[in-house]
Amino acid sequence: MEVHHTEKMGFILTKTIFNVFLPYSLKEGDMRYKCLSIVALTIIISLVSNASAQQDERQYLTRDSYKNAVRIALPSVVSIRVRLILPYSPVEGKESPLGGGGSGVIIDREGYILTNKHVIDGSVRTIRVTLSDGQEFPATLKGKSSDTDLALIKIENMPQDIRVAEFRDFSTVEPGEIVVAIGSPFGLRETVTKGIVSAIRVDMVNPETNTPIHAMVQTDAAINSGNSGGPLLDLDGKVIGINTFILSRTGGSVGLGFAIPANVAQIVYKELKGEKKTQGWIGVQTQKATRDLIRVFGLPADASCLVVTAIVPDGPAQKAGLKQGDCISIKTTDDLTQTDPMSFEWSIRDYSIDSVISLTVVSRAGIRTVRIVVEEKPEQ
Repeated sequence: MEVHHTEKMGFILTKTIFNVFLPYSLKEGDMRYKCLSIVALTIIISLVSNASAQQDERQYLTRDSYKNAVRIALPSVVSIRVRLILPYSPVEGKESPLGGGGSGVIIDREGYILTNKHVIDGSVRTIRVTLSDGQEFPATLKGKSSDTDLALIKIENMPQDIRVAEFRDFSTVEPGEIVVAIGSPFGLRETVTKGIVSAIRVDMVNPETNTPIHAMVQTDAAINSGNSGGPLLDLDGKVIGINTFILSRTGGSVGLGFAIPANVAQIVYKELKGEKKTQGWIGVQTQKATRDLIRVFGLPADASCLVVTAIVPDGPAQKAGLKQGDCISIKTTDDLTQTDPMSFEWSIRDYSIDSVISLTVVSRAGIRTVRIVVEEKPEQ
């Protein structure tokens, strides 16, 4: 293995010190040489440590890093093709050449696949799914979510040795992380692109559906038509988001892609599959604490929390004594993801009806614990 130039310099300095300065200082007892030896050794240790860290980083960011992520995740990524059925065709049931397509993620061994709602929306269609090994299956729509632009489809007789996608907790994702996108842009199956997490965006509007989405993972990895529904992955091959839309004046990728967070996708999957028929709700709106909010509500200057900015009258939170201006501590007493308002809301949405959650709350009056009985989310 090639030795880094800094490490070579460290070896030279070490040799010089041990062969020249150190023997002389020990022999002559000159304090100046002793001090010089100590300082030089300190510099060497710092140089070698930094060089080792840089070498580790270089090894981690090799092309094999991307290759490994793709090797792990690719078998769980599918290509989706949809076609209109022409009711007026001379040949009954004939497929129209009109249609579209996208990508999807195999989410369990029963044959369920998560994709975007806009991929399969529209008139009556046939849906066909192509696995990474080229096998093709018809699929049926099992459910769709308008507020998240996600849909669940299913293929029968799923091969038992199929790879199922592994999801990562969205709350651990940070801007600057390297990510990989896999999909079928313009029908080109198994296309891989790379980039970083550019930002975590809140309160965006999905231009595909014109619906608000509380949080999105922004990336500069190239995402184009046909990538919708495919995964955005970390370097361990874990799904951190479902690629959903781009912002572009040209229609092509300009480095502004957006993905539905993995935690949201997993909850919607359970709802659409029927494993969870209700959505938990406590009736609050929150915002991450800012200096302005901390000043307005008289909170501690170092408060790390979600500020309650609105509360539903007679809702579960108000009944439990939660008030506007209360600050819900991120270090709560329950296993709730609270790094941002979206994660908090979706964590509660996953709770069972009538379950009780305990929140640590900071306010002008001090710190207290509030116990809230979760109710079913009312229809909009």
